[in-house]
Amino acid sequence: DENESGVDLILLQDETLLLLGQAQGSKKIYLVKVDSDGNLIWEKYMGGNSDVPKDIEAVDNGSFIILSDYKKTDDNSDIKLIRIDSDGNSLDSAVYGSPGNENSNSITPLTDGGFIIAGTTEYTSILPKPSDPNDASDIFHFRCDANLQFDSITWKSQYGAGTIDEG
Repeated sequence: DENESGVDLILLQDETLLLLGQAQGSKKIYLVKVDSDGNLIWEKYMGGNSDVPKDIEAVDNGSFIILSDYKKTDDNSDIKLIRIDSDGNSLDSAVYGSPGNENSNSITPLTDGGFIIAGTTEYTSILPKPSDPNDASDIFHFRCDANLQFDSITWKSQYGAGTIDEG
């Protein structure tokens, strides 16, 4: 009813589909489960009015992880992770951000229960490097553990030199 758009889907073992998208009117995350014929099983709206869903992945324990960009203020967007159960109910969440804008593109579950997140940051002073006034954004990736705790001290990388780099 709100001009929803889709960004990702997962085919589940029971041949149902979990579809991730965004409700354009409210800017909320839109999650839909349908059967193999496309019949609606359930639908959920989650997040706030400033969430932009990017990716959904199945996790070994039967839950799912949603990756979303989260517009914290007009000048700052962060990255949000939302873990949901098989019925689309939120189990927990975490937000990662810096003084600059971060935009996510993908999340990859790891065998130890953690995740690797990849995207782009405008906070170009995360790692020491030569100052470049034209360096508007860099590619980054970071790791979080199974509890969605970000390991920003020991495992975070940023790449790119020059103007705009997107990951």
